[in-house]
Amino acid sequence: MLDLANSICRQMAGAGPVDLGHLVAMAVSLNSVAVSLGEVDYSDFAYDNNAQITELPLTPEQVQMLQQGTLKLTMSRTDIGIRDVLTEPANTNIQFCAEQRVVRMNGDPYTTAAVRVYVSKRGVPWPGKKLEVFLESVYGTTPGATVAPTNPGNSPKAHKAVKATISASDSDGYATVTLTVLKDPGQRTPELDGQLYFIVVYDPDLPHPDWSKKTSPAPPQDQTISCLVFSQYPVNQNPQWAEIKAMFVPYMKLYPSMRERLDLTDPTTFEVFAKNPPWSHGYNVNRTGPLGIVAGAIPYYLSLDFNDPRYMPISRDLSPAKVSTIMHFIKNLQAQPGQADTQKQPT
Repeated sequence: MLDLANSICRQMAGAGPVDLGHLVAMAVSLNSVAVSLGEVDYSDFAYDNNAQITELPLTPEQVQMLQQGTLKLTMSRTDIGIRDVLTEPANTNIQFCAEQRVVRMNGDPYTTAAVRVYVSKRGVPWPGKKLEVFLESVYGTTPGATVAPTNPGNSPKAHKAVKATISASDSDGYATVTLTVLKDPGQRTPELDGQLYFIVVYDPDLPHPDWSKKTSPAPPQDQTISCLVFSQYPVNQNPQWAEIKAMFVPYMKLYPSMRERLDLTDPTTFEVFAKNPPWSHGYNVNRTGPLGIVAGAIPYYLSLDFNDPRYMPISRDLSPAKVSTIMHFIKNLQAQPGQADTQKQPT
């Protein structure tokens, strides 16, 4: 099965594929002997009908040759460039990718997180394979960073705050990356909590770039884990409004259109939506939130499952310690006189 979606050049946007003549799949053995596997349908119909995912019947001998060699696609035309249109590198018999691409961790020392990496050879699990990990504190010039190169990125305190190790793959082909917080990482800016790290998994037996250099290409996404380590933050059980407001200022900047509907930095607005509505009435749910809270739009969305698409904040960059501090503030608000009336069931 060949997946050629977005692999064959188009004549122009929305037009058919460039005429390559006959496009033939070839299996190339270890001693460079090429054997035809059949002609590949790269027509416009194949693109529109099945995204140019093409199946070719193979004999057992051809399968064995592919398992030991490489694959290439060759065109019959000789007037528009080299005939080999797509060529599989010799090292593609080794594949590995991280199951989880994003990790968030508390900044408390010795906090750990584990991510599995699946390792295969020719599509078969590869036990006992030893990979390596490269950990990079992310700055504006870090390859793969999604900010301008002029962005400073992490602060110096991020240095040596996290350690990454990887085990050899087990009998099922799974290696495990273990991330360990060594110290408080600090934070990038007064409003951006925590520090960001890229953990790149690579094969030490193959050439690879030095990803710490500005000129290096971005590491493959399926082999990269983005890790946000939150700053240490002591939970405050009796916070004042100034502390809570400071936590929500960044979100009013991220979502300016939201301010017109719900300004979370306005104390009156915050109090109204921290107390109302009762969850059983407003959301038709019968659950108890943190600290026994059962009312308020803000605590409702803050206490949803982390993977729920309605979880707030949607950027998911508010640390659990800060969420807990906000919940204590809301709990204290709701304990004020008159709050009991807002939680009564309608009659």
